[in-house]
Amino acid sequence: MQMKKARNARMIFAFMVPLTLIAFWIAAATNPGLIKIENLDVYDTLALAVSTVGVFMYNWFEEKPQKASIENI
Repeated sequence: MQMKKARNARMIFAFMVPLTLIAFWIAAATNPGLIKIENLDVYDTLALAVSTVGVFMYNWFEEKPQKASIENI
């Protein structure tokens, strides 16, 4: 049961940043005074994409146990 809870938590954390990015994008589209999407350049878009993918992968995939942590158990 504990493994299922940990898996659910990892899935929720993995989708936090992508969903937040989508929410801000929709908010910017509906309220142009909030954020001007046309002011985003290639570097801003690349930074958002890399951070979204990085956070998703960090939280989605399980960390492999390391030798030092196994020996201390």
